[in-house]
Amino acid sequence: MAQKIKTNLWPRLIAFTIDFSVIYGTAFVLLNLLQLFHIYIPIAKLTLIISILYFSVITIAFRTTIGKGLCGMSVESKSKLNYSITLLLREFVYKQLFLHCPIIYLNVLF
Repeated sequence: MAQKIKTNLWPRLIAFTIDFSVIYGTAFVLLNLLQLFHIYIPIAKLTLIISILYFSVITIAFRTTIGKGLCGMSVESKSKLNYSITLLLREFVYKQLFLHCPIIYLNVLF
């Protein structure tokens, strides 16, 4: 059995930077593809949709994101009940909504 250690700030920051780069890279490519078909979506809304899907779906399916996987981290739940529902609540409701609420507010404000 592998020993569980708590990850400090720097590996988490590196993993978040990698994930952030993947999200914005995907949003940029998708935005350009959509513009070829004359479909115009603001980059902030497209990035919001991609980040919600990225963190929620990939974390539930693989128990890690690309950045966390490259840094050797994985997501674990202390709850032994339904693992996917617990992760969905944690990743989507708590993290994504609280992370994106200030961004949405600033987008509406300006």
